[in-house]
Formats: sequence, C-alpha cells, structure tokens
Amino acid sequence: MNDDRPAPGEGEPGPLPPGSFTQDIHHTPIGARVPEEVGRGAFCNATMILQTNEEVVIDFISTLSQPQQVAARVVMTPNTFAQVISALRENVKHYEETFGRLISHEPSPQMSQPAGPSSAPAGPATWPQEPQIASAGPSSSEIAAPDSPPAKSTHPPTHPAGPDLPPQIEDLYEQLKLPDRLLGGTYANVVMIRHLAEEFSFDFIANFYPRPVVVARIFLPAGRIPSFLDAMSNSLHIFRKKAAGRMPPPRPDDPSETS
Repeated sequence: MNDDRPAPGEGEPGPLPPGSFTQDIHHTPIGARVPEEVGRGAFCNATMILQTNEEVVIDFISTLSQPQQVAARVVMTPNTFAQVISALRENVKHYEETFGRLISHEPSPQMSQPAGPSSAPAGPATWPQEPQIASAGPSSSEIAAPDSPPAKSTHPPTHPAGPDLPPQIEDLYEQLKLPDRLLGGTYANVVMIRHLAEEFSFDFIANFYPRPVVVARIFLPAGRIPSFLDAMSNSLHIFRKKAAGRMPPPRPDDPSETS
C-alpha cells in the first residue's frame, strides 16, 4: 500500500522533536528601542552602495571632516533594499506636497568645508511626516558612485582613472576613514523614514524578538535625497540584471521600478 502522506520537511510540517516550541511572533517596529549611542544619529552627506550576491551594503559618509569618514554601514537583503526605495519615493512625494519640488543640491568644493556660524534667524519648526516603513520579506556586484566626489588623497591612486574610467574601489576607500567597528556593518530588515524641510532621517531597525531595535539613525540633507534615490534605483537595477535567473522578476506593479 502506498503512503501518500508528506514526509517531514515536505508539504505539511512533521512533528516537532520533544521539548521543541514554535510560535509566530508579530510586533510593530513603531515601538523599536533606541539605544542611547544610536539615538543621537549621524549626519552624512554622501553615500556608497556596494553589492554581493546576497545583500546590499550602504556606507553613509561624512565629508565635513578630514579625512572623510564612513559614519555608518548598513546591510540589507535586496528585498528590503527594494522596499526602502519604494518607501523613500513615497516620502519624497509627501515632501513635495508640503514644501514644493525637491531639487538636488550637489555640493561644490567650497560647500565641502565646515560652515561657520550664521546670523540668519531660524524659521518655525515643522513636524515630521508620518514615517514610511519598509519591512523585509523572504529573499534569497556592483558599486554605485558616491554622492559627492571624495577628497584628494595624499597617496597616489592605485589604479589611475582616465577621463572615461570610473575610480577603483581601492582608491575610493583609501581616501575614507573606515573604523574597525564598522567593518562588519549592522543588519537591518525594517527602515522608518521621516523628513523635515531641511533633512530626511532614516531609522534602520533590526526587527527581531523580543522587540525591534534601531541599529543606525542617519540624517541626510534634503538636497541629497534625489541623487541618493537615483543611486539606489540604479544599484537595484544592476543587481536584478546580474541576478537574472537567480531571483524572480519584479512584479508589474512593483513601485521600486518606477521613476
């Protein structure tokens, strides 16, 4: 007689071993814990996006100090990365409905220097918009150019770049200070995005039991958001192109594919 019942691991799950316990956990990242050392956040004005076959890494860079330095490194799955793009597009839409068109402001060499005190009066405070949340779902390289040109290095480039050649990754990171504590990055599977008139804030969250925790808080100038969004969209396009056959194609209604 044939036994058509599925074997353990196929179809219906088999019996749990003695002493094992399983339970679905559902909680909201809105109540994520914010450690004191993370709550202060880091102000950055440039980004570098790297990819492997399994994850996307974003280095948030401050060019205000010399040497320029990586202030935070966040690691995400491509699925989370795509949802961050969608959430940021929606946040930009809300921003423009409130403050007008968001225009990209690329820093000039003069703007890369620390600004002195200003005597201009500050305007009224504006409350942030409701956060846009990108949650991770199940999911299984290239380098996006940094948002601003790196500072000149006192060392000769390892691979001199011609007029039509992009700089090599070794040359870019040779000009950046990357602390040892950031080499491994921090993993995030949820991102909350808010904005004021002058800046956007990103809370990168590890959403695990017993409660979510903010692992990195980043502030970016509003004028840097268009180029950041373009870099992320280009990076996702490159990833999907290189991963063709290894991951399902995007849905026709996938907002991360719209411009």
